[in-house]
Amino acid sequence: MVNNAIKWEAYSKAGNPEVDDATIEYIEEKISHKLPGDYLKIAKTENGKRPIPGDIDVGKRSTVFTCLLTLRKDDDPSNNSLLASFKNNDDRGDDIVPFALAGGGSRFCFDYSQNKDKPIVVFDNADFEIEDSRAIVVVANSFTELLEKLYAE
Repeated sequence: MVNNAIKWEAYSKAGNPEVDDATIEYIEEKISHKLPGDYLKIAKTENGKRPIPGDIDVGKRSTVFTCLLTLRKDDDPSNNSLLASFKNNDDRGDDIVPFALAGGGSRFCFDYSQNKDKPIVVFDNADFEIEDSRAIVVVANSFTELLEKLYAE
């Protein structure tokens, strides 16, 4: 069940249009993964927006779900696109697919390493190198579960 109390607000003044199926297919081909249906249901209409409330507990700390990364065919980092963030995954690997920004340069990602059809949601902590056990923290079993964990500070 999705947190029905969530309202989505523009994060960028540029705005982001709704996403069409051709754009989704293009992105999925580039990242070599199918994006989860519960995520796409929201991302198609709330492209690049931020959820209110947006606070979430990750491990022993609280952070902010800053905004969804935009679903666009370009990989220009200035527009917070999923493709740009995926291209800059550094040593995170191809099974970690970022879909949202978090506080402090960290990201929320889908982790396809255990299940290619049903990825879990992880927090990619920018404060730690991948070798550190604190770098990737499991947050939820699905995008829907992640949204259910959002709260107002």
